[in-house]
Amino acid sequence: MTSRRLADATNGWNAVAVGANGQAGIKIGAGSEQAAVDSALEECVKHDRECHIAVIGPFMVEPEADRTSTRAASPQ
Repeated sequence: MTSRRLADATNGWNAVAVGANGQAGIKIGAGSEQAAVDSALEECVKHDRECHIAVIGPFMVEPEADRTSTRAASPQ
């Protein structure tokens, strides 16, 4: 579960990337913000398309409404 992994992460930078079909790529404990972002995006594109960063560290960078409307509009 993504929320549990993020809650348990106490060191380093964390990032979550989300794709068009709702699949996530997660990087926990990276040495830098950029490394976390790059790794999360790399993991996401293995399972989905049009991946973008939704969370960096403890910060959500995508408003809740955007995530809901994107998910609802995406073909399954």
